[in-house]
Amino acid sequence: MSGLTAFDSAKTKLEKGVTLLEASAGTGKTYALARIFLRLIAEENVEVGKILTVTFTSAATEELRDRIRSLLVEAHETLQEEPQADEDAAFLRLRDEEKTGVSKEECLRRIKLAITCFDEAIISTIHGFCNRVLTENSFETRSLFEAQLDKASKEMALEGVQEYWRERFSCVPPVVSAAASTKSVKP
Repeated sequence: MSGLTAFDSAKTKLEKGVTLLEASAGTGKTYALARIFLRLIAEENVEVGKILTVTFTSAATEELRDRIRSLLVEAHETLQEEPQADEDAAFLRLRDEEKTGVSKEECLRRIKLAITCFDEAIISTIHGFCNRVLTENSFETRSLFEAQLDKASKEMALEGVQEYWRERFSCVPPVVSAAASTKSVKP
């Protein structure tokens, strides 16, 4: 595990592209995601509707939506006051123009706009996001406007996994294919 560093939502540089954060249950994923959302708005000037936030369950989605909205409101209120000794590290960062490259006043303006436009936020389950994409792109995907993902179809999921498995393992070296064909490695 050498080379791995702990993720700090207030200090880690926000990079363009894909970043994978691996975390177990109870490690503060919702806490970190809410602060990443805040920083994208305040530091990077990303519009609320341009941030895709997905999670697994409907309950987690609602909790994440509430936490993000509450954090935006709290940040807006806190940044208008004098700094406190026990202030959230993300708020302290937003006060520091050297770290963010953005004035506190501009952060406040961006956060206020995000609160106003919060209903445009795309915070959903993975299934919910997929349904949204299918609905919004019905012509391109040649699907019905009212198409819904069949959440109960284990057979369809297994068929998709098996097809993926066949495609990926049809061109691998024989040793890898032999290792994958053991009983311990299956789709």
